[in-house]
Amino acid sequence: MIYSLVRIGNWPDSDIARVYRLSESDVRSVFSHYVELRRALEIRQKNEPSPLEPPLECAKKTPRKRRNDARYSTSAERQATYRARLKERRLAG
Repeated sequence: MIYSLVRIGNWPDSDIARVYRLSESDVRSVFSHYVELRRALEIRQKNEPSPLEPPLECAKKTPRKRRNDARYSTSAERQATYRARLKERRLAG
């Protein structure tokens, strides 16, 4: 971004340094060593795994254990039974 601002945007070094909280000499050195910095970044990116790839530990995660002896086959049945119990308690009380 610094290289683009200096080269294309014609920003002065002092403005870029203020925005990115760098010294003006750092801005000049980034601009002058851009080719070497870009090569180093490309080499580093080839060696590091992509952050978008999920870690292997998450991929091997087993699903949550479900109860085999479930009383209700659907959540609607469970909710209807719960409401019926509430209604009985209100009528009994």
